[in-house]
Amino acid sequence: SIGKKLESVKMTYIGYAGPSMMTGRNYKDKPAYTTAGLNMQLQAIYKPVFDLGVGLCLYGNLNAQYSSAGIRLSLFFSNAYKGKVNEYLK
Repeated sequence: SIGKKLESVKMTYIGYAGPSMMTGRNYKDKPAYTTAGLNMQLQAIYKPVFDLGVGLCLYGNLNAQYSSAGIRLSLFFSNAYKGKVNEYLK
């Protein structure tokens, strides 16, 4: 996959695209298929507090059998902030 992440104190933006392999079935009486495709995602996360946030994700999978796309609501949790922990360790 190829991607990029841009981050500030209050916002994070993520985008990537890469190859995918998808298996599925169009109808119950049809045989299963496996197809290669392209997976893509764009995400924006608002972080009112450094380690907590909420975001929206636009995603899609482009392939020959069953392409799909959607929007997902994301909750962001992180433990990257170590400021208070480092004060107590001194």
